[in-house]
Amino acid sequence: MKIAFCYLGVTNLGDIVIADTARYVTGLVLRELGRDDVEIVPVDIGLEGATLGGRLGRGFVKSMVGLARGVVRGMKRCIPGTWFLRWQWHQLPAYRRYASQERPKLMDADLILFAGGGLVKFHRQNFHFFIDDITSLAEEKGIPVLFNAVGVEGYDARDKECRLLKRALNRSCVKAITTRDDLAMLRDSYVENSAIDVRAVCDPAFWTAETYGVRRCAKTPRTIGLNVIRPEIFAEYGRGVSRSGLTRLYAEVIGSLVSGGWHVELFSNGVAADSDFIGHLFSSCPQLKGNPHVSAAFPATAEAFVRTIAGYERFMAVRLHSSIVGTVLGIPNISLVWNRKQPFFGRQVGMTENYVDRDGFDSANVVDRLLTAKPYEMDAGYKGTVLASLRDGLSRWLPERGGVHR
Repeated sequence: MKIAFCYLGVTNLGDIVIADTARYVTGLVLRELGRDDVEIVPVDIGLEGATLGGRLGRGFVKSMVGLARGVVRGMKRCIPGTWFLRWQWHQLPAYRRYASQERPKLMDADLILFAGGGLVKFHRQNFHFFIDDITSLAEEKGIPVLFNAVGVEGYDARDKECRLLKRALNRSCVKAITTRDDLAMLRDSYVENSAIDVRAVCDPAFWTAETYGVRRCAKTPRTIGLNVIRPEIFAEYGRGVSRSGLTRLYAEVIGSLVSGGWHVELFSNGVAADSDFIGHLFSSCPQLKGNPHVSAAFPATAEAFVRTIAGYERFMAVRLHSSIVGTVLGIPNISLVWNRKQPFFGRQVGMTENYVDRDGFDSANVVDRLLTAKPYEMDAGYKGTVLASLRDGLSRWLPERGGVHR
């Protein structure tokens, strides 16, 4: 038996944490079910490796993607149907890489499992096209599909790409869709097929400690971490924070913490633009240059990323999975909000006060909330939801030995 395990192979190490933890939980379930006959086959649906000719970098690829999507946005109102959307998608290096290297792995799968992450969205990245292609193939070949702990990021019935995504999610091959955040939008706007099992679960990253064998281990000297993100993302999501404003906020927060006797470490989730902004902070803020109380961390792997966070006394997150990883490891943290998925997580763990929206981006407020944040106490019942949903889905839809569906 083969499970095609679709994950996001992107530079954001938070997405790799999702893949690693989802695979860990899937392995737990298979062992519970006594399914030692099942092979998990990774299928990368991220943009890694999607270059033209091998010498052109990721920046060029993203520029091409942006240009192509810009053309589509300008033309889709006057071109009926979705054929042009799919044609455009097939011209992109991401699709070519997927079609040649990853799609063949789906052909003899007995079940397709999407690991999780921010998949149910259509306004950026190309995951909706992957979903359309994969569920179309699964429908043709009669392969059951399960979506695990996906993020749901917006719905617009007027948008052709949104409608394409909705059709892809409602194909009869799709047996279950669980979400880590917006259950109401998933159930009320996206899923019309009543045969699909729809439910809310925790993010698989709740299993971070078990997956990596990592526990909280404070650094010496006592260190507060500050997660860094590219500043443009706030404007892209309508939060109205400028590059200069974010630079000033970080500089003031660092200054206050250092004056209070803390060592401060800036860290990224591995995204190049985020790491570049760390460099910008050091080069543009005179008080950071050569300051022995300020350092930077650039983890290169998901495990290194988790271990970096595990070493902080407390920290400020910006990327969602910095927050999730630190929260489940019991490290006090707050988050600067740029996306609705962050406060969703805050509500789920009962810590909404730790999510600072745009009107709270004042350095004194940020420092006060950072220094008074409380650690999360793990809810074992909530942590078990992702395990239970995968157990239900795999026990029902993974063929029995010999290839027969129950």
